[in-house]
Amino acid sequence: MRNNHTQFMNKKLWGMAVLLLMIGQSSAFSQYGDHRNRHEDSLEVVLHTQELTPQEKVRTLSNLMWGFLQTDGEKSKRYAWQLIEHAQKYDFALAESDAYRILGQHEYASGQHFRADSLFQCSQRAIEKMKTLDEYTESDVDNMQSTLWGAIANNENVQGKSAEAIDHYEKMLNLLIKHNWKENQAILFYNIGELYLELKDLENATKSYQKAEEIAEATGDSLILAITKKGTVSLLIAQGEYGKALEESRQSLEYFQRHREERESENEVLTTQVEALEKINSQAHTINIIGYILVVALACVIVMAFFLMKQQKKRAESEKKLAEIRATIAGETEERTRLAKDLHDGIGSMLTAVRINLESFQQHLTDTMPGESLEQTYVVLDKARTELRRVAHHLMPDALQKNGLDAALSDFCRCTPKVNYFSTGYKPMDSEMEKMLYLVTHELVNNALKHANADNIEVQLLQDEQQISITVSDDGCGMSKETVDRGMGLNNIKERIAVYSGRMSVDSVQGEGTEILITLPYKGI
Repeated sequence: MRNNHTQFMNKKLWGMAVLLLMIGQSSAFSQYGDHRNRHEDSLEVVLHTQELTPQEKVRTLSNLMWGFLQTDGEKSKRYAWQLIEHAQKYDFALAESDAYRILGQHEYASGQHFRADSLFQCSQRAIEKMKTLDEYTESDVDNMQSTLWGAIANNENVQGKSAEAIDHYEKMLNLLIKHNWKENQAILFYNIGELYLELKDLENATKSYQKAEEIAEATGDSLILAITKKGTVSLLIAQGEYGKALEESRQSLEYFQRHREERESENEVLTTQVEALEKINSQAHTINIIGYILVVALACVIVMAFFLMKQQKKRAESEKKLAEIRATIAGETEERTRLAKDLHDGIGSMLTAVRINLESFQQHLTDTMPGESLEQTYVVLDKARTELRRVAHHLMPDALQKNGLDAALSDFCRCTPKVNYFSTGYKPMDSEMEKMLYLVTHELVNNALKHANADNIEVQLLQDEQQISITVSDDGCGMSKETVDRGMGLNNIKERIAVYSGRMSVDSVQGEGTEILITLPYKGI
């Protein structure tokens, strides 16, 4: 197993690999060729002050998304969402795929791997749409596909899913070879070698590193040569050849010193590695890890045996629990509908009757009651009726039955202080699912209003042909880890969406706010 310093080196080189893959490939859509020097401030002025054609607007939004990628992540994401909405309207499938992928990269860079995977799926569906449109060539499709596979593999790699990452890198590699994109081939062979080394497959790791160096030599690029040379260093360290690793590491350092653009950041990392290798070389000793491997293997066998023994029992318990939750959801929906009707038709009618009677007796009342007091009574009655109608309406709104989830959520958020709502791609879905999602969102917003002390609450509905995502975020006080893990309200919500094969993730930092993401497969009418 490689030491912590080697793992740190791998993470640094991964970042460089991603950068090279972003700027090294050619693209059929010219604005994606080089995403530097875009003059974002001027482009924002153009976007907000000039009448643009659909093609000009998609190009401007794309440039802003990429231009702010390194300097202002929130702006980059905002323009990406605008680009998606515009691209879907005019069938710009390439731009749609690119924007979803950039959003996914934002998420996995901040550790939100599940959300990144969801966005990458949206990007893949946009690529499938490209294949049906005559305006895109095979090279256009392959360019977007290879870049997406690289992003997916990066996301899998940082989660430790080495086998899955290798599979996606190899798919990407086939497309790079097909179009003779050599710089990216060299980087990718190096990355594949690193993953094989993590899996202790030294034979395939050696082949991948050798191929990376061979292609790098052909490019003549000193930065590519330096990165691929690191593969040989990693392999020699794994084999205990510290003297040879030291020599190769010094050679890699010389390549980086020739590459002025990357010199400052990479020299520091490589100098540290050279010093570490010199120390290892002078104090080298054999480390026996066979016992450790056997202990881990035995533990895995015990855990697997225990899991198999419990699996059948858990399956039966899970099915029983899901049936109970379905019954609870149905009962809650029925009770909310009944309560809303009783409030509106019963108490609401009584308040109206009180006001009518007061108006009928107004002449007599004014003799004993000051007119100002009577008017205040009318005001209180009117406020009570208005609030009653609002509460009854949002318990189970008519808009949900008549116009669907999007209209119901929009109406609810519009009438609720501090809450903003955004949606894209909404299509009617199974009515029971819509009721469940409305009730869940209603509960999350009310929880934020009651407990988060937030100034702003954002509700977002994102839907495509295969998936629905609802996000509720606030800038309030956040939640403790114990509340996130064990909170009864959140666990109840998880159980409800599990009935529809949905998942929920909670990202909360005390003092900074909370973001809750719900995703589930789309189920149409």
